[in-house]
Amino acid sequence: MSLLQVNEVTHSYENRTFFKWKNRSRKVLSDITFSIEEGTCLGILGTSGSGKSTLGKVLLGLQKPQYGQILFQGHDIYNADKHTRQKLRRDLQVVFQDSHSAVNPRMTAERIIAEPLENYEKLTLNEQKRAVIELLENVGLDEKDLKKYPHQFSGGQLQRVNIARAIALKPKLIVLDESVSSLDMVTQTLILELLRELKEDFGLSYFFI
Repeated sequence: MSLLQVNEVTHSYENRTFFKWKNRSRKVLSDITFSIEEGTCLGILGTSGSGKSTLGKVLLGLQKPQYGQILFQGHDIYNADKHTRQKLRRDLQVVFQDSHSAVNPRMTAERIIAEPLENYEKLTLNEQKRAVIELLENVGLDEKDLKKYPHQFSGGQLQRVNIARAIALKPKLIVLDESVSSLDMVTQTLILELLRELKEDFGLSYFFI
């Protein structure tokens, strides 16, 4: 069984014309079918407006497609019961392109990374702090970064914080929505090398947009 199976997904947006006030459908996804196996990477390329981010939202359960089916770990993510959806959400994480927009500017790195742990794990404060420090070290940062706020990090460092948050629950699949495109070439290379190492260490699967 594939980790993720996308079956004939089609989705359109309604556009309203200026003069006649009639809705016109704009198809952004048409009969999309593919699968991702455990421990593998899959990347998609496309021009701006071609539907890449819409597909990402569909995979994450944020945008129900008009037609088609998304199976994650054998479960239809849009028709599963609440308990199953919660479990699937734990195993499916995301890293967005804009590292600053993806975090609360009033939260420290410690609180940002601890969010998923607070939602899914029952840890003492000391256990949670140790877990966050370990996650920071996993992405090339360290304990002195715990109390820093987003504006105190460079773009590459903050993206490492976002990656630490994404791997906190040891998910099965991470969707990376243009997660290195806003970084300079050197930082892109470092982040991609980090992602390769994390994939090997944690047995992750990636869907790269």
